[in-house]
Amino acid sequence: NHDNTHDANNEDEMLAPTPPILSLLSPPIEVQLRPANIRRARWIRIVEENANRKILRRQGPFSIEGEWWNSGFSRDYMLLVTAEDHCWVFAEGQSFYLHAYLD
Repeated sequence: NHDNTHDANNEDEMLAPTPPILSLLSPPIEVQLRPANIRRARWIRIVEENANRKILRRQGPFSIEGEWWNSGFSRDYMLLVTAEDHCWVFAEGQSFYLHAYLD
C-alpha cells in the first residue's frame, strides 16, 4: 500500500523544486551583491535598473555544467528571492550575473 507521505530522511524529497524560468536574459546582466558573497548576500543591486532589492530568501547553490563538447562550463547558481522577483544568479570570478527571472 503506497501513500503520498514523504520520508523526511530522504534528502532528494527534501529539496524544494526550482521554479520554471519566466524570462531568460541573454546575455546575463551584471549585478552587485552586498556583501559580495553569493551565499551570504543580503542585498542585490541590478545595475541596469539602478535598483537595490533586499534578499528575503535564498535557495542553492545549484551546480550546472554544460557545453562539454566546447571546453565546457561549470557554475553554481543561487535563487535569490526579493519582494519583487525571484532572481537566478551565478558567480563568475569576482562578478555576479542575473541570468533569469523565475516564476
